[in-house]
Amino acid sequence: MDNKKVVFLLGPPNAGKGSQAKVLAKRLNYYHLSSGGLGAQWIKDHPGDEEAQKQKKLKASGGVYSSSWILGILKKKITEILEGDEYDGLILDGPPRVECEVEPLYNHVIKHTRKENIQVLELIVPKKKIITRAKGRVVCSEAGHIFSRWEGHEVGDVCISCFSQSSVLVKRGDDVNIAKRMKVYEEIVYPSYQKL
Repeated sequence: MDNKKVVFLLGPPNAGKGSQAKVLAKRLNYYHLSSGGLGAQWIKDHPGDEEAQKQKKLKASGGVYSSSWILGILKKKITEILEGDEYDGLILDGPPRVECEVEPLYNHVIKHTRKENIQVLELIVPKKKIITRAKGRVVCSEAGHIFSRWEGHEVGDVCISCFSQSSVLVKRGDDVNIAKRMKVYEEIVYPSYQKL
């Protein structure tokens, strides 16, 4: 258990963290844990939950999930993966997002592995490229599969990964607020990385 590797994959919104994490996870037999994906799935699985709806609105407005809420969900999943036998490691895509998440998240990870097994990778992408990517991204309304309009996928198309008529491509809600997301990243998220 304490020999499993943990990678913190950091970077601005739309930098491609999720895409890179999927490639690394497959190649290394690591579990890809996206704080945004985990939060979105929890919200979807708990539609009548008042806190879930509050977090959904917060994220859609360009903000980040509240720390206490996302940390609780992340810690459970991290424990499950690092104590299990299925994966050789874990890639954390996104967290920590704010300074107050760094210490509790790191301390939780260090309970399950050795310090030398923790790596931090940061993706550096020009701001102009991030904005272009946000304008061209569409997602599956059912499963969240991500596609690019530059590859011929458009809003309203059927998701080619799901092949279900109810799984249509939509504009991702938080991509609409990319300017606000970049401001949050630059003022709040990036400074938290320096503490990791």
